[in-house]
Amino acid sequence: MRQAVGLMALLVFTAAPAALAAVPDLQEDRLATGPYSRMHMLLEKTVFAVDVLTVEVRFDSATQGRFRTLAQQHGDSEAFMGRMAEAAVHADEVFIRLEFKRDVALNRWVAAVRESLEKARHAGIIDESTFRHVSDNLPVWFHGIADRGFRYGDQILYRGYPDRLRTVLVTAEGKVLLDQTDAGTAPRLALLGGYFAPGTDFREPLIRSLLQS
Repeated sequence: MRQAVGLMALLVFTAAPAALAAVPDLQEDRLATGPYSRMHMLLEKTVFAVDVLTVEVRFDSATQGRFRTLAQQHGDSEAFMGRMAEAAVHADEVFIRLEFKRDVALNRWVAAVRESLEKARHAGIIDESTFRHVSDNLPVWFHGIADRGFRYGDQILYRGYPDRLRTVLVTAEGKVLLDQTDAGTAPRLALLGGYFAPGTDFREPLIRSLLQS
């Protein structure tokens, strides 16, 4: 697997109110609609079940078709979950929306993402070089909010294509803080692997939401 090739990107980190930027069109209309096209979940952490963030995932029509075929073999076995997760990981096009339901420090979020990436590396979804590249650069890519962190209502929007991954961070007020594009297939695999590798907090809740819908 090729390592992600640098940043092709525009990073927008500004404090001036006049620098508001419109949320970009991420071409969601190119993705599938209807049954087996969408997943969603609420992530809760700590023994007090504190809401942390919501996750919405949308897929292309080819992946929707694979989900539909696999759903005919519906079950609760790990093998079935594995087949569904593999179909999700290898989607050519995907849209993911994270919305924060509480303030989260950047270093805490980076640590959680690294933990999920490690599971993706262990599962063979990404290789060691991709794991290191993404893990090492997360604080660099999000350096503009090192002091601010993520705040209630912030959204991270990911738009994956066959040859690139676009990442947009937007505040609850609609201010774009980050707009970045990374070339290659590895960034998309790293993103999806972090959600669908065995042992992540996201894999089973997301897959079950697809089946229940």
